[in-house]
Amino acid sequence: MQLAITFMGNIVLWTGPHLGCSADITIWRNTWANHPLRSWEAWLADLGYVGAAGLMYKYKKRAGGHLTRAQRRFNNMHESTRNRVENVVRRVKGHRLFSGRVYKGKLGTLRSSLKIIGHVAAYELRQRQRFSSFGPWPHAYDAQGQPNPP
Repeated sequence: MQLAITFMGNIVLWTGPHLGCSADITIWRNTWANHPLRSWEAWLADLGYVGAAGLMYKYKKRAGGHLTRAQRRFNNMHESTRNRVENVVRRVKGHRLFSGRVYKGKLGTLRSSLKIIGHVAAYELRQRQRFSSFGPWPHAYDAQGQPNPP
């Protein structure tokens, strides 16, 4: 499963299931056309997505090198903000479907179950906003993609 959230912790992208073992960057490249990315947006990603267009990830220290102070500061801000998605993933994966046992049912049932789990998790997260947001732009949109008034 690939998951993306807003700064407020609302799920805005859910892809999967992705069968077998696929690298994060491979999943991104295979599903990029489905990502609701506006021209002015950039997504924060972990190091599994290095090289993907439209994503920002932490600076990696090269062998024998060091990061500048600005790069370390960026990494700290990136990590503290990106931890929000890890909290959401932990909530989603808390469902017993992800209990560690190998799923042996039908693929269609798995897809339907994941869709339901995703929608229920999104609903629960919207009912209990845990995070404040950033920036002067609107953070809530209606069904047509227009900003909701504050």
